[in-house]
Parts: sequence; C-alpha cells; structure tokens
Amino acid sequence: MDKRTITQDIKNAFGGEVLLNTKEVAKCLGISRNTVPKLLSGLDYIQLGKYKKYLASDVAARLMEKRTMGDSL
Repeated sequence: MDKRTITQDIKNAFGGEVLLNTKEVAKCLGISRNTVPKLLSGLDYIQLGKYKKYLASDVAARLMEKRTMGDSL
C-alpha cells in the first residue's frame, strides 16, 4: 500500500473530503480520539474555528512513516 492509495481510502471514507479533524481521523483509523494528537504531532494543520484540520495526504504520509514491515517468508 502506498501513500496515494491511503490518501484515496481516507478521502473515500469521508465523501471526498481533503481536510479532516481529529475525530474524523480517529473514526477512519478505528482508534481513540485521545491517540490522534500524538499520531499527528508536528504535522501542519489549518485552524478552522475550534477545529484543527489536517490534509488527508499529510495523514497518509504520517501513516506511511509509522508503519512497520511484516516479516517476509
């Protein structure tokens, strides 16, 4: 899986949205909202009212950074 595929999957999960808040990232990944700020720490965001909105492509890039490779047989 590459960054483009992950980005497209995230967008598809939210009706093509390019910007996601922490609640949406948590829902997409199936993790606690309390975990998201640590995962996204250091990423650029856009402040829209009280929400921090992250680019789906930046979230995908962070997931690619954090992934671990499985054992190859």
